Amino acid sequence: MNLTEGFWSGIAAITSNKLRSLLTVLGIVIGVGSVLVMEEVKRIGGADNFSIYRPRHIRKADRWIRNPSKHNLKLEDATTIEAESPLAESVAKYS
Repeated sequence: MNLTEGFWSGIAAITSNKLRSLLTVLGIVIGVGSVLVMEEVKRIGGADNFSIYRPRHIRKADRWIRNPSKHNLKLEDATTIEAESPLAESVAKYS
């Protein structure tokens, strides 16, 4: 079997099994996309970094209202988190 015969044999297999070919291409695209997303997350430090914040507005009954909660993290909370979490490398309080 030479190269052109192998090429046309492959094309015939792809056209005769359209669903299998579509699912194979979909799997390859999802696999490559997930690897690219994971590399981007690693690059920006998202896998090792997280933030806690209180939003100014929340959605309630299909309307945006000002968040009525008065509870914010304080500096004492940040020092407690740092003391109680041995795996935390650093803790910072944002205003």
